[in-house]
Amino acid sequence: MKAKSRASARAAGCVLAGLAVLAPCLIGRAQFSQRVAQLQEADAALYNLRTAERAIEIAQEAELVAGEDLRVVRERYSVGVATILDVLISPNAADQASVDVVTSRYDYVLARAELESILGRVL
Repeated sequence: MKAKSRASARAAGCVLAGLAVLAPCLIGRAQFSQRVAQLQEADAALYNLRTAERAIEIAQEAELVAGEDLRVVRERYSVGVATILDVLISPNAADQASVDVVTSRYDYVLARAELESILGRVL
């Protein structure tokens, strides 16, 4: 009788305590903890994917700015306002901006693959 009342009390407590407590009562604490960890991992992967998407946008904008800077520096040099050092540095910045775009796209592909792996399906 005592064991039966404890089981009833535990079940009632689970129902009253809400979903956070109910789920471990139904599926077991270990399975619940594992499921929470999986959801957290998926959430982190989705955050990484969104961050990678934003990084691509930023890198593309930086590439446009670097290209415009290169054009302006060349124009300034042609009229004698900029130095040869400015002309030599500006293409390097533009090249680095292009490399950053490629790197950000690669990071996106990795983040997407990670999320697909966690979800077990292609996005």
